[in-house]
Amino acid sequence: MFVGFDLTFVKNILILGTGVIGTFWGHALTQGGHRVCHLLRKGKPAPTVPTTVKLAFTDRRNVKQKAKQYAYAVETDWTTIQGYEVVIVPVKHTQWRQAVSDLKPYLSDTTIVLVAGNVWEDDFHFLDEQLGGRYLFAFPHFGGAMVNGTLKGWLTKHMSLGFGKTPDSVIGSVRELFAQSGFSPTVQPDMRGWLLTHFAWNAGILTQALHDGGFRRMTRSWQSLTTAYKRVREAMQVAQACGVNIRQFPEGRKAFRPLWWNALQTFLLFLLPGMAQSADAGRDDAEWAAFGRKIAITAHRYNLTRKHFTHELPA
Repeated sequence: MFVGFDLTFVKNILILGTGVIGTFWGHALTQGGHRVCHLLRKGKPAPTVPTTVKLAFTDRRNVKQKAKQYAYAVETDWTTIQGYEVVIVPVKHTQWRQAVSDLKPYLSDTTIVLVAGNVWEDDFHFLDEQLGGRYLFAFPHFGGAMVNGTLKGWLTKHMSLGFGKTPDSVIGSVRELFAQSGFSPTVQPDMRGWLLTHFAWNAGILTQALHDGGFRRMTRSWQSLTTAYKRVREAMQVAQACGVNIRQFPEGRKAFRPLWWNALQTFLLFLLPGMAQSADAGRDDAEWAAFGRKIAITAHRYNLTRKHFTHELPA
């Protein structure tokens, strides 16, 4: 257990991979004075990873210096994992189970694992089995895409932290760790509910974007935008069936505002230069389809009527 474990002065942080979110956090945590290394996934040779990446994103944190590039410090030896106090796993929701399974044999008893990605209701039991009480959720409220070796998007100070089985002292220490790097983490009392609500939101939006061939096309069609929010509502009802009080979360409340209002806000948001391009640059059809499939499978298990997630069940 981690009673008395103080992360306030942690200097050794390991981030799995060199993806968009991992690069955002690597850059920010390095600015905060921490030693950050990126662990290459097994089977990925070091020469395929760029040594630096250009930074051309909007940084909305309260930091004095705005860097123009980030230099990756790369780790390839998985046996060194035990030397890191914190391991961050910022991978897609279809990948993190395998990532955690790969990491588990190398973790020390005092390593904190931060799961940074979308999670659905069938994932919590897996994490408990693999990591016990050694993990937290650290969910970023920012994003972007790699475009020709340049990181674009928006880096905000907002992020959510939490999990019910982790001692408050550890959550507070991790919160301070990110605060040192310009973030203002919010500790969610019901992290499971927050995650399921957010997953449902993403499922509605991403499956409609997939149906339309991307965000650029979806956000130019009023019918597609209103259908996207019908999908969001249906996915929220599935989250409710999982025991989540969705109304206590902003996305859960927003989902049931008038369809025209949500569609208008999204239309106006995507008028921002580069917004649609950034969203489509990170397009992953298999990942987006997996959101809908998990919603459909859970709805089927609870005997819920599906009007919009009708083709996502596997054969």
